[in-house]
Amino acid sequence: MPLYDRILDTIHTQITEGTLSEGTMLPKETELCKAYGVSRTTVRTALLKLQNEGLIKRIKGKGTIVTSAKVLEQSTIFIESFAEELKSQGFKTTTEVLEFRRMKAPAEIAGTFRLKEGEQVMKLTRLRYQSGSFDQGSIVITTSYLPISLSFIENYDLETTSLHDIFKEHGLHRSDITKTISAKNLDDKEARLLGVQPGSIAIVISSFTLDQHAQPLEVSESIYPVGRNTFTLKLRT
Repeated sequence: MPLYDRILDTIHTQITEGTLSEGTMLPKETELCKAYGVSRTTVRTALLKLQNEGLIKRIKGKGTIVTSAKVLEQSTIFIESFAEELKSQGFKTTTEVLEFRRMKAPAEIAGTFRLKEGEQVMKLTRLRYQSGSFDQGSIVITTSYLPISLSFIENYDLETTSLHDIFKEHGLHRSDITKTISAKNLDDKEARLLGVQPGSIAIVISSFTLDQHAQPLEVSESIYPVGRNTFTLKLRT
């Protein structure tokens, strides 16, 4: 078990069991390092994962507080989208890049990546279609935020090359992925891009990905119109 998982599991249990209640201030990073006998990088990785799950929040000038005590279904292995099902069945998807630029990190993303105020990230927004079915509308729109340290991504054609293949070429792989699922009604812009009516229901899957060195690779949000996607939940027994 990675060292950060030991810290994560301990704090996660304390939150979900109520030992650490909402509004409780967590010890400082230096105090957690001393308590667990680990580096600051290890502590930050554990806190990043807890923050991505919505269990803690970093407040500038104050520290890190517990925000809620969510109970997660531990038996769920979770989740394949219709886009992945198409790939497994031999169908192809087409990618259209809508936006790829450097920008000042939004507050939530800066907190996840532990960036200082004003630091930049790369923002990538893509639409995916089932090849040959462009007129039926897109399957998913995905917005990803990536650290500037991965700027080599800017050298690739992201309509023909996947992030997975780029990471692999540079010796990186997705080692730890945390996903959450929710639903929403699409706003006008989202509906227009997906080719559906405003207010239509969509499934939203948010992901936080670490590499094999426990460093952040990507924060993403994928929006799937329900009329074009199905999902499978696999349960441990």
